[in-house]
Amino acid sequence: MQFFSSNSGRTEILRGGKLEFVDYPLLPFRVIVDDYDKNEFLEGFPVGQPKAKLDYIMHNATDFIIKQRNEYMFQKIFSKYPVIGAFTLHIALWKKISFHIVPS
Repeated sequence: MQFFSSNSGRTEILRGGKLEFVDYPLLPFRVIVDDYDKNEFLEGFPVGQPKAKLDYIMHNATDFIIKQRNEYMFQKIFSKYPVIGAFTLHIALWKKISFHIVPS
């Protein structure tokens, strides 16, 4: 039972004038969403009609999921090989260091 409580989600939908609960599986890379990606997704979210909301979600969800899956895969690689993670996650730092090291 604990497996299902930690690996599934629940949402409410309005169907036939009645509120129903829908359970769905949570993907393993759901925790990778950062504020930038979340805000980017929500900025274009229509406020008006339910059909517009559904169309927006269906149109953008696949790209959002692919992007999050890729982030998850990179996180796994970086945790397995921390040296690679140090180089790739600190690009701004490496630019500053190279600016001071490389002669003009």
